[in-house]
Amino acid sequence: MVQQNELRRDAGVIIVAQRPRYTVTIGIMIAILVLGAVVSETNPYALGTRIFIVVFFGAFVALCVWIWFWKNRYRNHIEVADDAIRYVRWSGEQTVVLSRPESGELRIVRRLSDRKLFLYDRLVVPGTGGWMNLRWFSTRAVRQACLARGWRVDGAS
Repeated sequence: MVQQNELRRDAGVIIVAQRPRYTVTIGIMIAILVLGAVVSETNPYALGTRIFIVVFFGAFVALCVWIWFWKNRYRNHIEVADDAIRYVRWSGEQTVVLSRPESGELRIVRRLSDRKLFLYDRLVVPGTGGWMNLRWFSTRAVRQACLARGWRVDGAS
């Protein structure tokens, strides 16, 4: 089941929001900082040094949390309507528009990124050359939104 914050209906348009980014990376950084603070606290330091250690590590944990919120404050979204699918940046600028072909068929294709480092899903309109990158989006949520608007979707799930 798709999370409620990923799918939203708005006047005949289904909006699929990007997933939060860098959650695992920043979570690991916070875990390492907390582990460092715990290990440092077990050593027999003076009270002033212990307070400094807590403040030092606490400031970096707070910085990590702030960076996560800053990176995820403005997220892009995909608007799925009956006639077109639009990739919209957080600023409201539409960057990719996939119009409905006669068949109304879409494919979700997994392929390497342009730098050939990572696998990303793409939403492709067969026969037109039009495609949309689904990086940071739930493929399942995009598929459900397209199916709800009458598009046929084949490919990865």
